[in-house]
Amino acid sequence: MAVRFLPASDHETARHRQERGELAEVIDLRSKLPAIVDRGGIAEGAGPSAPSAAPMPAAPAALEPAFSEAAPPERTANEEGVRLLARKALSSGELRRELERLGHEAGEVELVIDEFSAGLYLDDAGLARTLTEKLRERKRASRTQIRVKLRDRLLPDSAID
Repeated sequence: MAVRFLPASDHETARHRQERGELAEVIDLRSKLPAIVDRGGIAEGAGPSAPSAAPMPAAPAALEPAFSEAAPPERTANEEGVRLLARKALSSGELRRELERLGHEAGEVELVIDEFSAGLYLDDAGLARTLTEKLRERKRASRTQIRVKLRDRLLPDSAID
């Protein structure tokens, strides 16, 4: 639901004030949905409609292709890796797991991990050092607890040592 405040014209003002007082016009946006969906190629009656709704104006031609797209283009493993690492520092094991979960092939994933490691965009030793300092200083974790947390983050044994 949306509320739209309309500018008052002289001849409509008196009539609207008698009918509705000082209330704003309420528009049920769901009633406009079938007009948009129909232009996208989906069968009529796919959404709710209201009999009192005004017809939807025709969309400009520039907007019509946006409705006909079925799915956004897939990202490459490299693009997905950058997106994942931009959100949170990940270990190579975590990045490998996420990229494979997203459906990328193992060979492609290994190439991305090697490329990121060579460019220092992915640094297991640095991540292990940072996590160890955080766990030791802030949480007062023991060596065993730190090892468990680092293994949970799928860090390789060489970085944990």
